Amino acid sequence: MVKEMSADDIVVDLIQADEGYSEIIYEDTLGNLTVGYGTLLREGVKIPGAALEIMFGYKLAESVAYYNSLGLNLSGPRRAVIISMLYQLGYSGVKGFKNMLYALYAGDYENAAKHMLDSKWAMQTPARSQRAADIMRRDKI
Repeated sequence: MVKEMSADDIVVDLIQADEGYSEIIYEDTLGNLTVGYGTLLREGVKIPGAALEIMFGYKLAESVAYYNSLGLNLSGPRRAVIISMLYQLGYSGVKGFKNMLYALYAGDYENAAKHMLDSKWAMQTPARSQRAADIMRRDKI
């Protein structure tokens, strides 16, 4: 026996078929940044908090996985600093901190903090980078 589609199911199927789906942000035919099933991403568009929390959780889990792949064995506060950097800068961004990473592998947290502050990142986000370097030095949040 074939189940009859509800009116809501028909609407969902029609919109999804017409809009198409993309997990990658793209420009639609009018030049608007779009993602998912035709969701516009432009200034003034409100994204529900629940969706943002899901996005945060996904990106946080990704950042933790990147941390784990680095092979570092840091204390909680120092680990948090590196995960926060991975969240902000991405894996390739943090991998660019070669001297900081070498210092971390050697357990030289003072030097790691110094290299964190000797960066474009520190110039772009001075308060954040200073706070992160202080945590790296002291091992306290």
